[in-house]
Amino acid sequence: ARDLKGHHGNIIAVIGDGSLSGGEAYEGLNNAAASGKNIIILVNDNDMSIAENYGGLYQNLALLRQTEGRAENNFFKALGFDYYYVKEGNNIEALIEAFSKVKDINHPVVIHMHTIKGKGYQDAEENKEAFHWVMPFDLETKEPLVQVNRDETYSSLADKFLSEKASKDNKIIGITAATPAIVGLSSFRNEHKAQYIDVGIAEEHAVAFASAIASQGGKPVLGLMSSFVQRTYDQLSQDLAINNNPALIMIYGGGISGGDVTHLGVFDIPLIANIPNIVYLAPTNKEEYLAMMEWGIEQDKYPVAIRVPNMQVVSTGKNVKADFSHLNTYEKVIEGSEVAVIGLGSFYHLGEKVHKKLKETTGINATLINPRFISGIDEVLLTDLLENHKLVITLEDGILDGGFGEKISRFYGDKKMKVLNFGATKEFTDRVPLEELYKRYHLTDELILSDIKEALK
Repeated sequence: ARDLKGHHGNIIAVIGDGSLSGGEAYEGLNNAAASGKNIIILVNDNDMSIAENYGGLYQNLALLRQTEGRAENNFFKALGFDYYYVKEGNNIEALIEAFSKVKDINHPVVIHMHTIKGKGYQDAEENKEAFHWVMPFDLETKEPLVQVNRDETYSSLADKFLSEKASKDNKIIGITAATPAIVGLSSFRNEHKAQYIDVGIAEEHAVAFASAIASQGGKPVLGLMSSFVQRTYDQLSQDLAINNNPALIMIYGGGISGGDVTHLGVFDIPLIANIPNIVYLAPTNKEEYLAMMEWGIEQDKYPVAIRVPNMQVVSTGKNVKADFSHLNTYEKVIEGSEVAVIGLGSFYHLGEKVHKKLKETTGINATLINPRFISGIDEVLLTDLLENHKLVITLEDGILDGGFGEKISRFYGDKKMKVLNFGATKEFTDRVPLEELYKRYHLTDELILSDIKEALK
């Protein structure tokens, strides 16, 4: 783009060592090295990804740090880059000196800067992984400034469950893309090192890797963040689903949130649930969650994904059979009439509130349904609702376009049934307070109730 405009400025790209594990990083480096023109790549090497770095590339980075960039075996030079090493990458004067050497250079160059993650704050330097992301806290007391859930979480439940199963079954392999503590592998990685793989920030490879293990009789369990699922679409379709390999993929962080635009968890349902062969499940409580994990690991017919509830743990104490082989069979929790409320996953509990308020304010005893399956519809149950229902509402913690609710609407498209779909608008949001988003999307029980009453007029 610079050359097309006839400009002569410096093109500068910055990348951390953790991100070098991703295939797109290599593609960019490979292309840049062959350009033969001014492009300056700044590699910020603090010897950490989100967790520890894993992979062959990091052996070479370690060698370059040990030799202060003088090792003959140099990954960047092998690609065709000129190369400069900065021993003290947190030293501004040292950086200025290095930058001055390469400014206006006429060929591709890498400046490899050795830095310290968390530099300047001792706690962060000593606890690099824990301080990769933290909630606000008091610097003096170290106490959090916002309420932090220290109780049982769905991540800790998975960690305990998988660790116990792996102790009895060496076919179980825990896989993460650099986020073990978030995706239920925090203890697992220490207790079962031979059954644990961190592929680095390489979600695409993680899916293909899990698929390959499953194809040979292994029982891979891959934890992914919803916000990064889009990276894996090709592998989910081409490697996993087409081959129908029975890997289990746990999707964490799925749902509407007040997070930043690069960490939104609202797009995974359309991305995953519309790929053939993948069974996408949505547990509503602890018992369903563990039963779905058990079934997903032990069954051998389908690729299975589980949308981990994005909320505090709910336990009913009821036994749930670990068998979901009768695909797309919804659970009718409360038998009612006139209105049917279908609450998916975490939003099932919103459905309970709507059901209660609807009965209190109108006398209508609605049917309450827990669909459990995101990727398909229960045509028998939906057909039965036609007998004594006027309205079906769906609740989902994600975008409506291409989502779960649209499947229900499509089923009723040529039938005498009104349908209201509640979920998020197709948009990118950036640090918008959750309460504001719920109001915007009509996802409070009061607003939903108002819409129901209007639809019944």
